[in-house]
Amino acid sequence: MIEAKAIDLLSRHNIVGFPGDLRVLARLCAFDVIPKPGAEGVSGGIVFITQPPVIFYREGAAGTGFINFTVGHELGHAYLPGHSEEIQAEGGVHQSPSSSFARGRPIIEQEADEFAASLIFPKKPSRELLSKHEPSLDAVRALAETGRGSLTAAAHRATTLDVWPCAFVVVKENLVTFSFISSEFRQGVGGKWPRKGDLVPSGSPAAAMSGMRPNPERYKERVTERGDWFDQSTIQLREETVCLGRFGALVFLTPTMPIVDEGDWDDEDEALIESWTPRFRR
Repeated sequence: MIEAKAIDLLSRHNIVGFPGDLRVLARLCAFDVIPKPGAEGVSGGIVFITQPPVIFYREGAAGTGFINFTVGHELGHAYLPGHSEEIQAEGGVHQSPSSSFARGRPIIEQEADEFAASLIFPKKPSRELLSKHEPSLDAVRALAETGRGSLTAAAHRATTLDVWPCAFVVVKENLVTFSFISSEFRQGVGGKWPRKGDLVPSGSPAAAMSGMRPNPERYKERVTERGDWFDQSTIQLREETVCLGRFGALVFLTPTMPIVDEGDWDDEDEALIESWTPRFRR
């Protein structure tokens, strides 16, 4: 449903392929788009009580990827069912926290994240691009650069599009912040997946890159020991870790061999997946 809403918005404005700078799209949708100083702790926001309505993003934001995701997120608040009504009921002004994709956030924030990723990386061109590449962080980088989105948003989109089995984990200060896995990966790898607050595997590149101490390495690739990230997994994984600076590190995981058998996912894992699936409120 979220995907369909993003496709519909692009179609209404005759946008085929990757939309590029979403500030242009937002202005086509009759929003004023401006940077806002002093917006620490938030990525941006939306104001419905002005004419025209305003979408703002944090002034000094690093890179087009951040700005694009912020604008796409706020467009989600404008076009997803129930969002604008909730914001109007609270005074017509909304600020979105800067922790994109993090678990435990209000459902409208999770849905707006999904909308932003679907808008920046539309399904058809994104699947076509990824299918031309072997599963790797290089493929995710190509998607991020082509769609003008962040590496984290592109990694998230790669898992939801399920072109090949993959997973990614974002870590900070040696703890898991959040993780997402593709359906094929979930079915084949098995074991318990990394969850918010879990310790990063000791001695891993992610532990070094996401810690409090300065680390000169920006990228590291290795084959993981079995079960490093997915407890009791019997499948070895290619682990690519990239430093995200003050945001920690991103770990991209793909099987080293084709997946054949279904993994052994327990009821607790399935319930967790179900609870993390964004839905429209009724």
